[in-house]
Amino acid sequence: MTEHEPEKLKLLMETVMNTLMKIEREAHIGASSYEHTCDRNGHANGYKPRGIKTQRFGSLELLHPQMQIDELISAWRSEEIDEAMPYLYVDATYKNVREGARIVSKGALIVTGVASSGKRRILDFLVDDTESEASSWIFSADLKIVVYAESGM
Repeated sequence: MTEHEPEKLKLLMETVMNTLMKIEREAHIGASSYEHTCDRNGHANGYKPRGIKTQRFGSLELLHPQMQIDELISAWRSEEIDEAMPYLYVDATYKNVREGARIVSKGALIVTGVASSGKRRILDFLVDDTESEASSWIFSADLKIVVYAESGM
């Protein structure tokens, strides 16, 4: 073995382990990163660095995938709305947040319904990695389905 081969093997092992954990997370969630599907079981929520010590390769620096399981959110989204919401407000805010060693823009879109009685209710929300037109379109398309279904149209 040359003097650089142990480092190459260590890097290879870190890459393989990180890839396998990412694949396992995607299988658990039911969707790959940035994939929008109706039957996903949660959302990817970045990575946390984790170090493990091995006899053969020494210390490995791994990126442990984080997840958000949204069973409660799914239940909340499927709750029946008991009164008409003739007024809808869509609001968006964008913040720069730290993800690992990077600063990225995250957008939060919130839809609030207002009943004739004045009662307000948050109907839906979306947090996305960018302030792109595509994510707004996907969000509004999903919301239209909900609005039409609730209004009986």
